[in-house]
Amino acid sequence: MKKTLLVIALALITGILFSRFIFESYETSQVSKEIETIYFIQQGVYSNYSNMVKNTDKLESYTYEKKDNKYYVYVCFTTDKNNIEIIERYFKSLNYSIYVKEKEVTNIKFFNALKEYDYLMSAISKEETVKNICRNLVKKYEEYK
Repeated sequence: MKKTLLVIALALITGILFSRFIFESYETSQVSKEIETIYFIQQGVYSNYSNMVKNTDKLESYTYEKKDNKYYVYVCFTTDKNNIEIIERYFKSLNYSIYVKEKEVTNIKFFNALKEYDYLMSAISKEETVKNICRNLVKKYEEYK
């Protein structure tokens, strides 16, 4: 009887330790421990939500971040400095000024998706393509945020 209880206890402890090891391995594989720097293309900063909505009515898509009671509006993202000029030309055609901010992200899925879109943007810099890429990147950012 003692041997049976000892075997069962040993099996439970081994199972718990093994499952904990698997769970910790899974968690670390989903989010990168590395920090990647990307460029956030900012359209503006607004003191209240209604001003933000009013001043972004021509934008097809954007995301915002509320920080220190201000609304920071982002319209696109890139890892490639050369793409900043392409994005800037597109938003100037819509009569928007943009600002570039370097920020760090740890979500490797978003970073990898961003690298793919950066390749497309550098290869095809037509206005319609830039619009679609920025729209998709805003959606991806919201998804992985």
